[in-house]
Amino acid sequence: MKRRSILKSSTGILAAAAAPRWGQAQEASFGPDDLKGKLTPFGAVRAGNADGSIPAWTGGYSTVSEHYQNGAIRPDPFADEKPLLLITNANYAQYKDRLTAGTVALFQKYPDFRVEVFQTHRTAVAPQYVYDYIYKNATSAQLSADGNSIVGAYGGIPFPIPKNGHEIIWNHLLSWAGTTAHFTGQAYNVTSGGSRVLEASTNSWFQFPYYFENGESRFNGFYLQEFIVPVAPPYEAGGSILVLNPLNPQVTPVEGWVYLQGERRVRRAPELQYDTPQSLAGGVTNWDEVNVFSGKLDLYDFVYKGIKEIYVPYNTNKYTAATLDEQYHPQFLNPSIIRWELHRMRIVEAMVKAGARNVDARRTIYCDEDTGAAIMGDVYDASGAIWKMQHMMPLIMPDVPCVHVAQNFFTYDLHVGDYSGGDVYNGEALPQWKLVPELKDSFFTPGQLAASAGGF
Repeated sequence: MKRRSILKSSTGILAAAAAPRWGQAQEASFGPDDLKGKLTPFGAVRAGNADGSIPAWTGGYSTVSEHYQNGAIRPDPFADEKPLLLITNANYAQYKDRLTAGTVALFQKYPDFRVEVFQTHRTAVAPQYVYDYIYKNATSAQLSADGNSIVGAYGGIPFPIPKNGHEIIWNHLLSWAGTTAHFTGQAYNVTSGGSRVLEASTNSWFQFPYYFENGESRFNGFYLQEFIVPVAPPYEAGGSILVLNPLNPQVTPVEGWVYLQGERRVRRAPELQYDTPQSLAGGVTNWDEVNVFSGKLDLYDFVYKGIKEIYVPYNTNKYTAATLDEQYHPQFLNPSIIRWELHRMRIVEAMVKAGARNVDARRTIYCDEDTGAAIMGDVYDASGAIWKMQHMMPLIMPDVPCVHVAQNFFTYDLHVGDYSGGDVYNGEALPQWKLVPELKDSFFTPGQLAASAGGF
């Protein structure tokens, strides 16, 4: 695929038996008061599974190392653990029911691909005020008739006891990751020939006004404000990107702008959504594939298929401490530094609506029961063939506190053989999700894009 810069053109555990499943019927038996009993504050089943390979949730992980400094690499609390299971090309068929279709496709395409499965730790956590908002949302949040927007929600996932696919996707979009952060993100594309290409290195500021404590009365309608300043490579440097994501796109549209260094002016960029290739991820990932799914819901029908135990990357702090050479290998990421665990996933099938258009004709989205966030995704082309495998790298951030799933996304193009990573952390670039004070709304404006050309 031809690469193009959006800044140059604004148009541009060990059991092989079938995993237990829970359908919507069981979830419908729960009520809001169960969020303080049978369910976790996020709406996950508090108990573990029958064989103990998934433990009970006991409060998550929020222990901050006394040596940790804000924005530094967050330690791996499970660094001394060894894999319980090694899944390889020779035995993956035994575990197929606990693997996504995309993971199976990687085994089928690459003989040396492997998955190292570790003990499961349910580390999801948030401050008490977030739990309080989630409890309130359980009775106040309402989905629009078309599922494309919500009202009556604030400060937590809106639907802790979801009834349909749209509610699960909104939980993903509004999953907890803190309020305001600054980070250095990098994007690399690894070609089918094994070459690693830097697509973008950025300074970024992300803010979630939806999550300000006691901020409901001044909520500006945008659940996420993104200010992205590419600093490398040269053809990306000098510009900047602003994206504002509304809670109700029917009332407030998605807003996007770019500052074009060559023109020295700010332009609207309505194409920063849907299936426009994202230049900051090498064009392998589209804008609505960022973090498995992002943006507006209006092109798809989302059908909830139930809950299933799946092997997914989780608690992957070891990965973010690694060097680039340790992270990126030809064909696929280095399996030795990716921790996989068994977790319960809510599975949503997304089908393009009749009369709508998106190059991703069908998508399977796997949302973590504990955090609400999407962790893996399968993308199918118009012919019905699996096209892309996607996954996140959930990180333990006890200082926030959260399991952070909003960065470090990877996409494998199974047709071409390329793969890419976006907003990726590594041990050679800091800060990593540095917590900063609340930024004024004036920071997230088109005028600030031009000002950023002179640096901060």
